[in-house]
Amino acid sequence: MFNEVSEKEREKKLTDGGLDISRLANIILVNREGNAVIRRHLESLPLESFDSILILADESVEDSAIQADSRSLATLLLIRDIQ
Repeated sequence: MFNEVSEKEREKKLTDGGLDISRLANIILVNREGNAVIRRHLESLPLESFDSILILADESVEDSAIQADSRSLATLLLIRDIQ
């Protein structure tokens, strides 16, 4: 997971939302902090080792669906360019 929320805060949000991280099977959850529309933050990720990347909008960051879509698209274009 890659977003602007610290690992401790993100883990608290996930557990408050009902996720039991210790019960995750067949997946390892890795947390990284950064801004997904800043190229140098994305370049710090091992993108070449990923089989798939899922980009989700963050409703707490954007005011409208159009802004969220624009941010997601910007992230996608940056990742494509880096790869």
